[in-house]
Amino acid sequence: MRGMFLRTATALAPVLLIVACGKAEQPAEESASTTDMAAPDVTGSSATRGVAFVFNYTFALPARAIAKVQRQHVTECERLGATRCRVTGITFDQQHGKSASGSLNLLLAPGDAYTYAGRAADIVEAAKGEIDTAMVDGRDAAGAIDQARNSQADARAEIARIDARLRAKNLSESERSTLTTRLEELHRAAGEQVSVQRESESALATTPVSFHYVEHGALGGDNRFIRAAGQSWGGVQDALILGMILLGYLLPWAVLIGAGVFIVRWLQRRRSPKGE
Repeated sequence: MRGMFLRTATALAPVLLIVACGKAEQPAEESASTTDMAAPDVTGSSATRGVAFVFNYTFALPARAIAKVQRQHVTECERLGATRCRVTGITFDQQHGKSASGSLNLLLAPGDAYTYAGRAADIVEAAKGEIDTAMVDGRDAAGAIDQARNSQADARAEIARIDARLRAKNLSESERSTLTTRLEELHRAAGEQVSVQRESESALATTPVSFHYVEHGALGGDNRFIRAAGQSWGGVQDALILGMILLGYLLPWAVLIGAGVFIVRWLQRRRSPKGE
């Protein structure tokens, strides 16, 4: 039995090594992911021509730095000029005993959006802050424009046919009523498609960029502390899993060994009086 126990322990050695190596490599992987949080540069690609983008960032900063960083971001926008960057909304909130927060909404020329966001991230980093989240959302505005134009053309063609039919003198009242109702629906649908086209054209002409500023700890604690705590808890979980694996392997043998020892001692006790 002792030999069987040793063979089992030897078989579990690779499991121990895998768990240890996995935990050793994890910090490096997490470090790489947290230092490369900037959004990808997708605005200048020929494959994304006709796509309207929206940038959203959340910055975690020391409370005293939020207002200063926000002002610097506004200044960077002013340097580009009103035709390339325009502030459309700004907020700042800090109450006694509560965390500070703020936001900044801008409209930028599509070619300037990514570069501006990169400079904004550099300003945050210089203020001992970090990017908590970075999101880029894109939609096919060019496709929406083409579809809206086609829908308008179809509506105009049907409107022309109905107008010609309404000019006929032999129409019944019921048919005239039906055609008039349909005509109103077509005009309404065509107007909606005009709105879709204009909105999509506007989305292609400017790129919305939104910054959200939060105090370190407002998102559930300092991110560095959360990552460290998460790694520690991950180690505890791995230790528990390893303990369960060891228990599953060793418990049957421990029961067998215990039962064997019990039987041997029981037999010895039964034989001892006869021996005497």
